[in-house]
Amino acid sequence: MKTNIALIILLAFIASGCGYSSKSLYRSDIQTVCLEMFGSNSFDREVEFELTAALGKKIELLTPYKVVADRSSADSIIYGKVKSVEGRILSQQRDLDRPIQEEVKVVVEVTWKALRGKAGVLIDGQDYSFHGDQNDMVGISRNGAISQAVDKLSDEIVVSMTKDW
Repeated sequence: MKTNIALIILLAFIASGCGYSSKSLYRSDIQTVCLEMFGSNSFDREVEFELTAALGKKIELLTPYKVVADRSSADSIIYGKVKSVEGRILSQQRDLDRPIQEEVKVVVEVTWKALRGKAGVLIDGQDYSFHGDQNDMVGISRNGAISQAVDKLSDEIVVSMTKDW
């Protein structure tokens, strides 16, 4: 009796389709992406270079898209700017008045536009923010914390390049 009920539930589950699809998560009308150098409003140096390089590597690694330098040969373009890099001190060495542990938050704005096919804005000035943790006790500097945040940001931007379900 229990096996019959389990079999009926299994068949109903299979027949319903379960919401899964074998279609690609990425747009088929885009094969190439021109990744422009990110700008920066931050006083922290070279964050925009690090973000642009990390995003280019993640696009090539995790998506079917090819990053190209020439805008005229690209199907789409991604650009943006680092809006801010902010630190929040979590613990401080009192005698030297310096942070031991700090949370560093990086905020970026990203725009992705399709240039061919169904031309239009795919990501419209969307803000992304992540933090990294600076900790002198384990040897992670402020720059290391910024690198952590940039790595997480590039992952999140690539995830947002998938099609809507």
